[in-house]
Amino acid sequence: WGGDGKTKSYVTHKQVFEYLDDYSKEFGLQKYIRYGCKVCQLTVQKEEQQEGDSRSAAAIPNGEQPWPKIKLEWEAISSNEIEISKQSEIFDAVCICNGHYARPSSPTIPGLNENFKGTTMHSVEYDDPSIFAGKTVLCVGGRASGSDLARE
Repeated sequence: WGGDGKTKSYVTHKQVFEYLDDYSKEFGLQKYIRYGCKVCQLTVQKEEQQEGDSRSAAAIPNGEQPWPKIKLEWEAISSNEIEISKQSEIFDAVCICNGHYARPSSPTIPGLNENFKGTTMHSVEYDDPSIFAGKTVLCVGGRASGSDLARE
């Protein structure tokens, strides 16, 4: 984005989502992705616990040890949100995408509730820029989500 001099270098969260969604579909990655699961345990496997490294000795540079495998245990919630199944699998690598920006953190602003009669919201509540059409909006916060919303 933006590298060609024609497209915007700042993209919206919707554009990033669409890009990642399209990419995962194009390369058949959807079958490997699990959403809404609760990770219970991540364990780096000891050498004797590893079930045969799939890489040949020729693929491992001079004397280097292969990376340890990782056992991941998680709970998956059924589509009816009633049944929970515990699952585990051994992986070569794990990507931790915990959404640390998903839990709202709003500063305390003395006098805000008493003196401001408009709407206040956190970026996690934001979904549609059209609700702000024709309004004067103050966007407080310049991190990733604040900058994304201000552009929209």
